[in-house]
Amino acid sequence: MGIARAMRLATVSAAAAATAFTLAGPVASTAQANAVYPADCTVTNGTPPPTRNMTCTARPAGQSWQIMLNCTIGQSDRDVAGTVVTGNGTSVGHCSPNTRSVYVWFHTV
Repeated sequence: MGIARAMRLATVSAAAAATAFTLAGPVASTAQANAVYPADCTVTNGTPPPTRNMTCTARPAGQSWQIMLNCTIGQSDRDVAGTVVTGNGTSVGHCSPNTRSVYVWFHTV
């Protein structure tokens, strides 16, 4: 991981420390690899690739949240917000098809 990307991810994490959990490494063939997010949440690969689904089963009833993706395309990357969910459910985020790697984190809205 490049220094600029690491610093950007650290900045995102620090800015949202109370509400977000960052991924410790890239999500490749197994969506849950190296992931850090609430214990009641799981991340899976979705369709079309490289879609990611985050399903949470013990969120507070009034909590609104979403999956966040950092999609690396070539030498650049961009953050993508997934669908907003209130309470339990599944948030879906989509990176563009030419994405090399995906970093995932949980974010309250």
